[in-house]
Amino acid sequence: MPFTSWLKEVVASAKSQRVSTLMTLLVVLGSAAVVLITAGRSAGAEAAVLADIDAVGTRTVTVRITTPQDEFNATLVDQLSTYEDVIEEVTGFGPIADVTSTGGGGTPVAMRTVYGSLAGSPVTPLAPVAGSPQALATTDAIEAMGLLAGRGSVVDSQGTETLVSGHIVLPEHLSFIEPVVLVPKETNSTVRLSMVTVVADQPANLPLVIELVTDSLSGIDPGNLTLGTSEQLAELRVALDGQLTRQSHSLVLGILIASAFAILVNVWSLALMRRKDFGRRRALGATRTMIMALMSAQIALVSAVGAAGGTAVGVAVLAATGDPLPTFTYLFAVVSSFIVTATTAAVAPASWAASRDPLAELRVP
Repeated sequence: MPFTSWLKEVVASAKSQRVSTLMTLLVVLGSAAVVLITAGRSAGAEAAVLADIDAVGTRTVTVRITTPQDEFNATLVDQLSTYEDVIEEVTGFGPIADVTSTGGGGTPVAMRTVYGSLAGSPVTPLAPVAGSPQALATTDAIEAMGLLAGRGSVVDSQGTETLVSGHIVLPEHLSFIEPVVLVPKETNSTVRLSMVTVVADQPANLPLVIELVTDSLSGIDPGNLTLGTSEQLAELRVALDGQLTRQSHSLVLGILIASAFAILVNVWSLALMRRKDFGRRRALGATRTMIMALMSAQIALVSAVGAAGGTAVGVAVLAATGDPLPTFTYLFAVVSSFIVTATTAAVAPASWAASRDPLAELRVP
């Protein structure tokens, strides 16, 4: 039987049993809504808490050198970048040079060279213009120096001129260096650095990243280095991850079991009421597998509509009350769980209906 014809048969079967269909729909819809309003609220709160913790840089290691020396150079950026399985981004910064607008006015702003990757993309050097290097400035730097339209010329204390040709938005973990003008450069092992920031791919890997960074700095006097980490925040994040939702697991499991039992009773009642219909189908050549598939597909379809509707109701309630919403993954898991639970509950009565003797079923008054 073609799929479209099969789907039409499933829909027609669901429509013909309006009471049973409505009962299944309401059970799944109500259960899904309750899960979202209760356990979903906890999941949303946890996601919001973890997002706040992540926003303050739970994955960042910052290394500063007090007195510049040859060993603390761009080689460190290249070396750490090779650990891409645990390190997401490595950024090197050169020494600070104060610059002011050549047009006068404004206040001095720090300018530094930058190497490696920044904001998820490799640092791309900008071609000099008329012999002057090009740079990018943050919004705060542009405003501080009074550069019109975000562009202009700046000069350092040595009289070296640099062209600010664009704007750059720094990631959250680098907000502490603002306002700043950055000159993108290619990595060169002889270039001295004053600071390196390393971002782990996830908070749980931060201790390993700290160890890798420390090993890479083994040839430098520790007294000349300052290493700042967010290890305590990372440990807090790992400890919180799953704690709030874990407390709701028993509630969700209880709701799933209760809904499965209600659907089981409902589908078994449906199987009893349609004994004659199924017997007729069997007598006309329908296989046991076809009968089971018809009943299971009917319940799966109705439960999918009910789960989607219940999830929508739950999300609407959470939004109306101002509670954080759970992630899309959590919503998808709720819908999938109810579809699987309802369909599984329908297997036993569907198997019973399919195994009956068609001639005996046709004699049912």
